[in-house]
Amino acid sequence: MLNPFVYDRPIAPADMVAREAEAALLHETIENGTNATLAAPRRFGKTSLIGAAFERADRELGMATAAVDCYGVLTREDFAARLATAYRTLPGGFTRRVARLNEEATMGAQVAGTGATLGRKRTPLSVEEPIIELLDLPLKVLKKTGQRTVVAFDEFQSVLDVPGLDGLIRSRIQHHGKAGTYVFAGSEPSLLHSLFVDRGRPLYGQARIMQLGRLPLRAAFSAVADRFEATHREVEPRVLSRLVELGAGHPQRTMLLASALWDATPARGEADDEVWDAALAGTLAWLGTEFEVMWTSWSSTERRVLAALADDLSPLSKDGRRVGLKHASSAQRPVAGLLRRGVLEGRGADLRIVDPMLALWISQLRAK
Repeated sequence: MLNPFVYDRPIAPADMVAREAEAALLHETIENGTNATLAAPRRFGKTSLIGAAFERADRELGMATAAVDCYGVLTREDFAARLATAYRTLPGGFTRRVARLNEEATMGAQVAGTGATLGRKRTPLSVEEPIIELLDLPLKVLKKTGQRTVVAFDEFQSVLDVPGLDGLIRSRIQHHGKAGTYVFAGSEPSLLHSLFVDRGRPLYGQARIMQLGRLPLRAAFSAVADRFEATHREVEPRVLSRLVELGAGHPQRTMLLASALWDATPARGEADDEVWDAALAGTLAWLGTEFEVMWTSWSSTERRVLAALADDLSPLSKDGRRVGLKHASSAQRPVAGLLRRGVLEGRGADLRIVDPMLALWISQLRAK
């Protein structure tokens, strides 16, 4: 029997837990032709939610869909390649045109400042020309097929690493009207939102702000219990409570823990405290290498901030002295940096580590 808990890939719309309200709001936004941001820490289910919205937009609205992965984009040529990959499947027979535009964007970068034509009769004046034509494809799709297009830019905050790219994007999509609707998703909420709420940025006010939060614990409890029951395994209520409490509403971590517990439970058996302890220890061991790499990548002050939060202390108060923070003010900059990178969430007294497994790992590290 297959393990019913999926944690390592986007899930089917029918398997989403307690996301009905967010899914309905995103669908309504797309239907109305309003752009939206969708911000949440990594592994909170943004990709799954967008997939569900795309499926419904296709089925109920007859819209074309495209997902552009912006993660790690460093140049305009990178961005052109990502656009071309995503737009290749748009209806209207634009496959060859998209391939040509991608080639011209790359060629434009290769010949810039050299005078070389690389054997081509026409060289674009700049890489912007093919990007502009790619960005305007939703207009051509509407004209040729009558279909509107919805585009998701995932990890959109990465465009901050390419000066002027957000301005170029805005200069095109502002003219698309109902032809193109855009979802700007990102796993570093503060960076993503800065593109749309900062009056000095080109995309200011261009999208409805949406935030994907944690799962309600009651819904997580029911979802895990139902999957155990459906696969003829039982779990003691106190064990299930421990699992859900540790998962803290983090969708991927809750499913990861449930998957490990299910694997450790004998067929037609019951997950008790002993099974839970073994599953948790195995999960922490598996995540250990990842956490060690992350831990060593942070500065000593950032590690002190994280240690304080793992111990339920506030790094922005005198409690920080217990982990070596001499002054509360010394924690402000590292807190801001960790918030920008999506390691922390909240503010003031409500600060916490996004990943509950990381918090537990840090706590155990300090207890050694």
